[in-house]
Amino acid sequence: MSPIIDMQHIARDARLAMHDSRSGQTMILLVTLMGGMLMLATAVSGLLMFYQVQQSGDAGRSTAAIYAADAGLERAISFYWEYSEDPADPGKCWAPNPPCNGDDFPELNVDSTLPNGATFSPELSIPPGTVQNAVTTLSAIGKDSAGRTVRSLQTTFITNPGP
Repeated sequence: MSPIIDMQHIARDARLAMHDSRSGQTMILLVTLMGGMLMLATAVSGLLMFYQVQQSGDAGRSTAAIYAADAGLERAISFYWEYSEDPADPGKCWAPNPPCNGDDFPELNVDSTLPNGATFSPELSIPPGTVQNAVTTLSAIGKDSAGRTVRSLQTTFITNPGP
């Protein structure tokens, strides 16, 4: 064999060796990138699952809070109708007394905790009886047993409608 042919073989072998080491580096890089993308996708899906589980728990708390607010609104309506029949009682908020709110009815918030631990706080906003087309507002705020979820209900109506 001539030395020129050996040099050609050596050069070709060197190119092949260099090509083989580059393809190995490329393979390692691709495997690392694919592993990183797989870890990222797993982390994102785990986070989404965590939020879905948390929302399913929030639905139960939201239901408890809305039922507590409903109970509070029913109590506010009950007190409104009970005391609206007694405008002569000076201790209540009827004409000619000024407008009143829930603070004027301390018995309104008695036993405001439900058996499941949810609480409610009803509110009354009653205008003086002499005002025509006065807006009466009855509202209630309900909270779940942990106090994390709050729901509110409100009803308004016109009292003493004008001609």
